[in-house]
Amino acid sequence: MTGRNTLCSLEQPSDATLSTAKTPNQMSDCLMIHAGPRGGYRIDCPACKSARPGCISELPPDFSRPFDFVCACGHPFKVFINIRSHRRKPCRLSGEYTLMHHGRQIDGLCTLLDLSQAGARVEANHLTNIEIGTLLRLIVTLDDASHSRILISGRIRSVVAQLKQVTMGIQFEPLELHSQKMLGFYLL
Repeated sequence: MTGRNTLCSLEQPSDATLSTAKTPNQMSDCLMIHAGPRGGYRIDCPACKSARPGCISELPPDFSRPFDFVCACGHPFKVFINIRSHRRKPCRLSGEYTLMHHGRQIDGLCTLLDLSQAGARVEANHLTNIEIGTLLRLIVTLDDASHSRILISGRIRSVVAQLKQVTMGIQFEPLELHSQKMLGFYLL
């Protein structure tokens, strides 16, 4: 990371969390940080708690995710930078899904693992051969005080199958106003 003048700025405090979730590289014990809307981020060392700001544009174009990082204190760790437009909120929300699969309607129960303004990661059992681009409708019960239910429609953008369980990345279609407001309040 260089000190050159860029358009990056860290507009919010770091959202760094120690993640044990698996990513495409099957990493564990990795510091998950979120880049701000202009590409700014901050790496907070889990050992000495010092902060190092950075900017996505200062990283090499082929940087790997996660990447190895060594703090000035000498502590090495892996860092994964989430560069999505909307920050994802980890959750475990119950839901019901409906999708069309090979000409027939399939209904079932699911769990939302994370959620943002634009998409979600959804886990379901006993689904096979799910196609990218399939429309999925969800009814999700939020874990807010009134257990609000929202209706979400989205397209499946990624699928990871393990045994009888499938995890799908969903990109939302435009939400109805009520669902959009409920989701916005939930994500605050």
